[in-house]
Amino acid sequence: TRIASHIFEGLYEFDYLATPAKVIPNTAETLPEISADGRVWTIRVKRGIRFADDPVFKGKPRELVAEDYVYSIKRSLDPNLRGGGDPAVTDLIEGARPVIDAAKKPGAKFDYDAPIAGLRALDSHTLQLKLLQPDYTILERLAVLPTMAVAREVVEAAGNDVMSRPVGTGPYVLKEWKRASRVVLEANPHYRKVAFPSSSDPAHQAVVAQ
Repeated sequence: TRIASHIFEGLYEFDYLATPAKVIPNTAETLPEISADGRVWTIRVKRGIRFADDPVFKGKPRELVAEDYVYSIKRSLDPNLRGGGDPAVTDLIEGARPVIDAAKKPGAKFDYDAPIAGLRALDSHTLQLKLLQPDYTILERLAVLPTMAVAREVVEAAGNDVMSRPVGTGPYVLKEWKRASRVVLEANPHYRKVAFPSSSDPAHQAVVAQ
């Protein structure tokens, strides 16, 4: 998980300096716009973020878009994947339960093209979540590994080798992996410039300056 979090990125992340823990934007432009009843969350994805290179992209830049998070969140709910899905979030997102239940039937697979009313890309860089009831812990869920962005075409091309072919938008890419022995990461040449977080707390000034 610690290695993967340097390869993949969520919409949000935890502020490195904050105590207690605080969620801040990462690939999202700002914190979510939340409706008055707490059920509709609108999130805008930063433009210009791109995935690391992969042969499936055929040498062309592949920008991160809202649909990548729709797909990635669906993967986090898929009961047939290694993680077994997320029942709590399944019952939180409007329209997710019927899709998950269909995927649990004998011989069935998760239909990634099946629409989920509460999980949509309104446009190329706007994600909308509709919840059955208010639950503000969803923000923290959008900062952890299962919901970090992957490109659908990479996952589908990799098939059973998806674990050894991680392609994300994070600061590092996988250079070498010898199972149970060695992992080598190298800098992602397409990673955007990111500044160390600022802080008004006097106790943090030394580390911020460094």
